[in-house]
Amino acid sequence: MQKQTGKFIVIDGTDGSGKATQTNILVEKLRAKGLEVEKLDFPRYGEKSAGLVEEYLNGKFGTAEEVGAYRASIFYAVDRFAAANQIKEWLNQGKIIISNRYVSSNMGHQAGKIQEPIERDKFLAWLHHLEYELFEIPQPDINVLLYMPPHIGQKLVDQKGHRDYVGGEKRDIHEADLNHLRDAAEAYKYVADKYSWDIIDCAPGDKLRTIDDISLDLWRLAASHLNLGTPTPNTPLSSDIRPTKNQTGVLEVVCGSMFAGKTEELLRRLKRSVIAKKSVKLFKPSLDTRFSETHVVSHDNNQMESIIINKAEDILKHLDHNTDVIGIDEAQFFDDKLPQICDDLANLGFKVIVAGLDTTFDSRPFGPMPELLSLAEKVTKLRAICSDCGADAVRNLRKSNTQETIGIGGKDEYKPLCRKCFNQNR
Repeated sequence: MQKQTGKFIVIDGTDGSGKATQTNILVEKLRAKGLEVEKLDFPRYGEKSAGLVEEYLNGKFGTAEEVGAYRASIFYAVDRFAAANQIKEWLNQGKIIISNRYVSSNMGHQAGKIQEPIERDKFLAWLHHLEYELFEIPQPDINVLLYMPPHIGQKLVDQKGHRDYVGGEKRDIHEADLNHLRDAAEAYKYVADKYSWDIIDCAPGDKLRTIDDISLDLWRLAASHLNLGTPTPNTPLSSDIRPTKNQTGVLEVVCGSMFAGKTEELLRRLKRSVIAKKSVKLFKPSLDTRFSETHVVSHDNNQMESIIINKAEDILKHLDHNTDVIGIDEAQFFDDKLPQICDDLANLGFKVIVAGLDTTFDSRPFGPMPELLSLAEKVTKLRAICSDCGADAVRNLRKSNTQETIGIGGKDEYKPLCRKCFNQNR
């Protein structure tokens, strides 16, 4: 039987994003699963093929702008050409290769020197021809971009230790030029969108994420691409919060249109759990302030005190081994980490009950709801009554003309409609 071809994963990123650290963490995680993994770092400092790169970064040939995008790209491409046969051999052996930087670095740093869109695309086409066609180096299966805002990245670069290729200085000519870093960061985003790379934001809203938090995102991406199944989470989902009572976890989702009674059904199930002497914690997003800032309230004015959170991960801060049941209202407003967190909590033994809108005002799947529905053991889809004809309502018509996906409101802003009436009103 022919041996399966390996996989080639490239981890790239803007300066200071922790590319080397995240590469090492991912390699160790994959090896811990018994997989054959090889690691690469480009440029390969110390190798003859990287000599021109080292001199360029030392400033021997002038500034980054003086050298330009095309000449600098050739320096880096030669180093990858020298490593190409080894990469091909590992892939033929069925190994997984994790590379810290690759052609993607030329795309980001060198394309950032070219501001005119047509000229930038012309350069990218030339670079693709140079590296993949002329030098015939292997193309990666996956490109992941770690994005760090340049003004934060430059500060993190200054925390690095001694580096021989720049004579011990902390910054090379790229890192020392904040304008270059800004241009490169913009170019990285451009090429990531152009070539459909996976992107991990390392500092959303300029708030620096932890190394463990970023590595968990990277692990999930890699595990998905490598068909490793649902990855086992590391902290913050630890066994310390596992319920002490011996119970089988479950994930339930209550969905439907507005005014269908989703929150009412969520509260009914949670109150039954309280009667059964279960410890219940109820969460809702901070932007839901329609009826109360502190309670989850249904349209029929049933209510229960809740914990207000801004993002899905905040749920974990409020759990302990005494918790039995977790309720989450308005799930559609949470970020895309909510499904994985709910699934992991159910795996630990919690009963998780989630309520949310399954479609937006324009009849599209809403936020994390599709993935939650696919992971749940039990799904309850409720229907309202169509405001126009009295049939089962499955859609939400927004009365105003705003096109924003998220819009908080009640009967003054929305009305439930069946499919036919919804299409007639659009």
